[in-house]
Amino acid sequence: MQPTILIAEGNNSHRQLYTTQFDNNRYSLLFAGDGKEVLQTILSQHPDIVLFDSSLPDMPNTTVIEQIIAQFNDGFPYLPHVVVNSAEGAVRKMLERKEPLLSAGDSVRIETILHSNVSPDYEIARIITVPDKSSGAHLLALRDVIQDVLQSPRYVLVREVKELIHELGDSPENIQYRSQLESFLHEFLFLNIKFRVLRDMGLTARSENALFAYRTLVEEHMPTLRWHSRDTAEYSITLARMMGLESDEIDQLRYAGYYHDIGQLPAREFYSMSEVFSIDDKRRKFLPLHPRTGRILLEALGVTDTDLLALVESHHANYNGSGYPTTFFRDSIPMHGILRIAEMIDSVKRKKQHIPDDQRMPLEADSIAHIKQELHRYGGTFFNPDAANTALRYLDAYHA
Repeated sequence: MQPTILIAEGNNSHRQLYTTQFDNNRYSLLFAGDGKEVLQTILSQHPDIVLFDSSLPDMPNTTVIEQIIAQFNDGFPYLPHVVVNSAEGAVRKMLERKEPLLSAGDSVRIETILHSNVSPDYEIARIITVPDKSSGAHLLALRDVIQDVLQSPRYVLVREVKELIHELGDSPENIQYRSQLESFLHEFLFLNIKFRVLRDMGLTARSENALFAYRTLVEEHMPTLRWHSRDTAEYSITLARMMGLESDEIDQLRYAGYYHDIGQLPAREFYSMSEVFSIDDKRRKFLPLHPRTGRILLEALGVTDTDLLALVESHHANYNGSGYPTTFFRDSIPMHGILRIAEMIDSVKRKKQHIPDDQRMPLEADSIAHIKQELHRYGGTFFNPDAANTALRYLDAYHA
């Protein structure tokens, strides 16, 4: 599937310019001549980008954008990335509003969408000023903006999910999976906005206030992660101390343990601790996305610590290069792959001991035996051998 660009442009000569200048082998171009057609095309064709470069005959561009956002607030998942030529005075006025970024009901506001001073990884709209439509520089500037959007990690992830939805089609047996993927798109984009707002309020991920806010969010929306995140963090800390890691590295592992499954929040219908162990082929294609989703959400929250981001993104990467994402293997997996083992220990414990979501339990003998078997079998393949040996010593010493 090619990226689809909807261009709000009624002038036929201008449409021809776009068709000539934009590479049709790279993009699929759609055109709409008025605001009503823009909204109808978004609902039916789900374009990736909507470009507003001229005034529309039936309503101001600002009104169309407000209605796009209203559709999103009503649950429509296919929120396109909006590119606006801000030479139009109304758009400038819109940007100058001093209203809250989120309303009391947590719906997205126009001021949040049209936010020009952030990187493309976090934003959902781009404001540019290219007033001279007759110049070649005008189309080149638009093309550069669109290409920048297409390369952002957030956009790449959204495209992959849309590809999965396209593969499912409209057959009745796939309705549930399609609905879950569409729910992911909506929640992922909304959390991107919400986390960016928290960042702008000064809440940083490596703070106790941020951890409290995250735990509250988890308890409200995905209680299956409440104790799993906390216990994974504690196992990580213990193993890190046994391996002699520095205090700052141990602190990074603590936060990574709490945040490692943050990428599951937008897809909570897909996940429960039991489903992870009995997953069908349709869900299996989606599973590898949640570590990358987690990294993108943490970046939206303002995390710039590359070690912490890499820890979250690599927590399902295997030592031999299998697992996901496959870009991590051997020494490129940060901090000896401790988080990978800590997560496995707690996941096995919760599965074998049938632990309720709202409870914690110590490791029992059957779980310990199974975990040790996994460490012996996969040390040096799935697990860093040094970290695996450390985990075996931990289990022997504290759970003999």
